[in-house]
Amino acid sequence: MELMQFRYFLTAAKYQHITKAAEELNIAQPALSQAIKRLEDELGTQLFDRKHNRIILNAYGELLVKRLIPIMSSIDRIKEELHSSTEARTVHINLLAASMYVSNAIIAYKAVQPDIGFQVSQALTNDVGDICIYSAAKPEHSGDSLLLCEPLYIATGLNTELASYDSVALADLSDCGFIVPTVLSPLRRMCDMYCRAAGFEPKIVFESGDMESIFNMTSAGMGISFCPGTSTPISSNAEFKLIKVTEPKCERRLYIRLYERGKDNPYVKNFYDFLMTYAQTGNL
Repeated sequence: MELMQFRYFLTAAKYQHITKAAEELNIAQPALSQAIKRLEDELGTQLFDRKHNRIILNAYGELLVKRLIPIMSSIDRIKEELHSSTEARTVHINLLAASMYVSNAIIAYKAVQPDIGFQVSQALTNDVGDICIYSAAKPEHSGDSLLLCEPLYIATGLNTELASYDSVALADLSDCGFIVPTVLSPLRRMCDMYCRAAGFEPKIVFESGDMESIFNMTSAGMGISFCPGTSTPISSNAEFKLIKVTEPKCERRLYIRLYERGKDNPYVKNFYDFLMTYAQTGNL
């Protein structure tokens, strides 16, 4: 016996009319009749009395209806209960780039959806979680979407000579000391790439995996750094000027991937849609 047979039977019992039941189920009348016949054969008894074009529940059919209704109601509640569970309401994000950007998005989302939880990891691979956010020159898979394309600025301390400029060609900074993220960071790879495109290797004076440290060292005038348009200092002591790079064009592209397991979770899909809209409206 199959679950679908019971659903067909209950619909037929509701109308006690094959045509009406088949119309509600959106199946052909012969298919419904055959399904009920198979159920009767498996149970070893008739569930309906047939009279002309009508079917009438008999005592066995009435007993089966009585037994099935609470069972089917319980089964129908399973999906709702699963989606309302704590795990289902947790969005798993693999964050390979733009941690400040996404952190701001999560904070904004939690303000309107406080019951949704987040688990953020920074696995080196981008094939884990419900959502993956990464930085690259182009999408790694056809299903990935561009989340944001933002400029990369040069950041310098307020008391430096460079702070008097509003724009600069990157080649003119070849003698400057650079404060950079670690080599595993996508932002670091972009820094190296753009400096090479300008014809030089960056002179690294400080390297850190902590963006707050990079901001603080930059504001202290220890060197210059690349700063994405959406990144803002965490520390109140980090004060610097952002300078536009005129040549080459320096930008960072952020891509987002929604995995199949995320597509099946309405809470994940809702946050994905929120993040896409939030990025497009420029609220981050």
